[in-house]
Amino acid sequence: MADLEEHAFKRDKRFVLRLLLAIVVALMGGIFIYGRLTNQGTASCAAGAMLGAAESESTPEPQKK
Repeated sequence: MADLEEHAFKRDKRFVLRLLLAIVVALMGGIFIYGRLTNQGTASCAAGAMLGAAESESTPEPQKK
């Protein structure tokens, strides 16, 4: 019976280790994506797309003679 208990504790320790590693990787990925989505470049791009400012800046108005 002692072998079964030792095996169960080893299995549980490996599970906890894998769980913690998965949480750390997910947390790092979440922080990276949060940083990319909240930077100034993304904010200005999204604002331009929503307000239509990107179209007016990229195509100049024709000059009148």
